Amino acid sequence: MNILLLEGRSSFPGCLQEIKEKFVSRGEVALCTSAQEFFNLSREKTPDVAVVDIDLPGEESLEILKSFRAFFPETYILLLAGGKDYSRLEKALSLGADDYMVEPLVREELEIRLSMAIKSRTRSHTLKRMEEVLQEEEGVFRMVAEHSVDWEYWLDPRENFVYVSPSSWQITGYDPWEFVSGTLKLKEIIHPHDWHIMEEHVSRLAEKGRHVPQEFRIIHRNGGERWISHVCQPVYSSRGRFLGRRASNRDITRQKKVEKALRESEAKYRLLFDSANDAILLMEDNVFIDCNEKALEVFGTSREEILGSTPCDFSPWQQPDGSNSRNRAVRELNMAREGFPRLFEWKHVRENGRVFDAEISLNRIILDNKIFIQSIIRDISDRKELYREIEERTKALEKSNYLLQESNQKLYRVEKSRRNMLANISHDLRTPITLIQGFVEALLEEVVTGPQEQKKYLFLILSKTKGLSRLIDDLLQLTRLESGEVKMNYREASPEILASWLFKKYRAAVENKGIYYEVISPSNTQEKKNMDERLLVKVDYDGIDRVFSNLICNSIKFTPPRGYIRVGWEVTSKDDEKEGSSETQEILFQVKDTGSGINEEDFPFIFDRFYQGSKSRNSSRESRGLGLAIAREIIFKHGGRIWAESTPGEGSTFYFTLPLTSK
Repeated sequence: MNILLLEGRSSFPGCLQEIKEKFVSRGEVALCTSAQEFFNLSREKTPDVAVVDIDLPGEESLEILKSFRAFFPETYILLLAGGKDYSRLEKALSLGADDYMVEPLVREELEIRLSMAIKSRTRSHTLKRMEEVLQEEEGVFRMVAEHSVDWEYWLDPRENFVYVSPSSWQITGYDPWEFVSGTLKLKEIIHPHDWHIMEEHVSRLAEKGRHVPQEFRIIHRNGGERWISHVCQPVYSSRGRFLGRRASNRDITRQKKVEKALRESEAKYRLLFDSANDAILLMEDNVFIDCNEKALEVFGTSREEILGSTPCDFSPWQQPDGSNSRNRAVRELNMAREGFPRLFEWKHVRENGRVFDAEISLNRIILDNKIFIQSIIRDISDRKELYREIEERTKALEKSNYLLQESNQKLYRVEKSRRNMLANISHDLRTPITLIQGFVEALLEEVVTGPQEQKKYLFLILSKTKGLSRLIDDLLQLTRLESGEVKMNYREASPEILASWLFKKYRAAVENKGIYYEVISPSNTQEKKNMDERLLVKVDYDGIDRVFSNLICNSIKFTPPRGYIRVGWEVTSKDDEKEGSSETQEILFQVKDTGSGINEEDFPFIFDRFYQGSKSRNSSRESRGLGLAIAREIIFKHGGRIWAESTPGEGSTFYFTLPLTSK
């Protein structure tokens, strides 16, 4: 038998030392004066009986008793209490003591109690000890019950109240005597829906003979419901006869209301959680521990696949900004864990491998002193696609707007050109008509009488009439070219033959003005000539003749005698993005003169209709400013280009190109 004695301050001086000497023959007996020594010896060998003096400083003895009972639940504990501090004794008893003694302490009584404890441990006098303890505890029970906030009562085997504590008034609204006198039965105050709970509880208690905690409702005297936490203990005599049961009832109505509110709150939260239109996931240590139904839909997977996974398990290796998904996810989660809410865009992957755009919101939640991360995931694929469509349509609208502005500018230029054309036509028609009118009036009024003078006036009238006819023809030709009414009669021709034909046609007109005239051809050798004969261009002979005529005539007008006009051609290449090739071949024709050239301020407008700069090549008195405009339209019809280069005082060079075909 192992017996441990823990001596307190001085309530029972020398008593435990005497007990040690008395019981040393009964087994191993140790006297301790400190809690540390008491626990050290207990760990070495579990004591069968422990006598604890609870008169230690402050609450030390209660802590010792609580810890000791937790570590050694089978040890018989006898308390020694000095003074009249019943609240302290009550706490000590509630912590699991088996018996107690209070002042005045008689050593012989302690020896008896200790002997009884030893006998109870040997299980020879268990029932007798229980009866004796029960008798002694009855007084303590009454004392504790009188000051308890719980409703304490004692029932006999017939369920009649033997004792009811004063707290019944606060809990039930009835006085204790109403129960003890038999006026009120327990069944009468238990809620009708919970009476079966009490019946089952009593039945199980009778079968098992141990504490069976139970919760049920009672009806308060004022008609309200109260929740009761009920614990009772069956009591037996030393011969095993059932003596009744002792019960303790605590009002837990407020606790129940709080629990109900918590359940309702949790139900509302769960409802919001599960019915949210965004995926909501809860993380602990960067691992998903909960998710709502929307999360299963967003990721296209099951709850089992999500729980226990990490955000990186549903992310591509790299995000669009080039960052590693795992590193960035850890960084964002750490910032959220520090209390900084996060909102950012992310690429996630569904179970089928499809990547989608998501907007992520991370927030810290603290529950039970633990940190959790709430992740709200919104699928923004449709929104991103809409943004892309809006951006594309915006660009298309901007392009359309730009084209519209260009069209408006072109229309403005066309309208301006039309007004200028009308003004120029009006001027070019009015001037010769006015002169013709004056000449005719002079003839009719016989201002001119001599035959020679009359003939001279008639020649002037004829000249102006022919000029008007040419002007009208040019206007009609230009209008028909611009409107697409002129049909070109294209025929294949060799550039060598075409240049030779044009050169010979206008040679006499040039040389009659005392101007040197030559043609420059790349076909200097017979082999080269044979190769160039295989090069072909498709031309409308009348149209090209009109172009060449306008260019040669302009050069003749502005090139002084002893100057020169040089006509040439060559094969060149140009970039052609529309055809899908890097370059295409074409024939480049040129008409170069040593005339007066074109002024810099007039140069950008020389191909505009009716443009007649003060010193331009169209500034002669007979020019109408339509020749170069007609030439441009004819070259455009052939799919070519026309432009000029000029140095004032030194001369000008006009170029035009024709697409090349091969035999």
